[in-house]
Amino acid sequence: MGFWIFMLVMELMLPIMILAFGVWFQKNPPGQMNPIFGYRTCMSMKNIDTWNFAHRYCGRLWIRLGSLTVSITILAMLPVIGKNDNVVGVFGAIWVTVQCIVLLVLPIIQTEKELRRNFDSNGCRKNV
Repeated sequence: MGFWIFMLVMELMLPIMILAFGVWFQKNPPGQMNPIFGYRTCMSMKNIDTWNFAHRYCGRLWIRLGSLTVSITILAMLPVIGKNDNVVGVFGAIWVTVQCIVLLVLPIIQTEKELRRNFDSNGCRKNV
């Protein structure tokens, strides 16, 4: 049971961090474009307008996905309570991989689509 609790805590770390960064990015995106911290893609770094838009949009996605993933993670771990450490460990590894795809890859794809829908290739807002 101790290993199961450890794995649950470890598996909740990513969605909780994503949720926290989502709140932070939505309310207070990094003030200046920089090469170290923030949502950094070619499109998001066209100008300060695209930079702020990308952070706020991705922040909203991360809040929704992080909240949902916390709940789903707890529910997903329930069937492996009492199983041996190998089963819990393998399930945990698979679940963390799914979390990474859902919380890190999908928001990038969606944010880039939304950037292209709202901005032209030079970073100027379209009349939507």
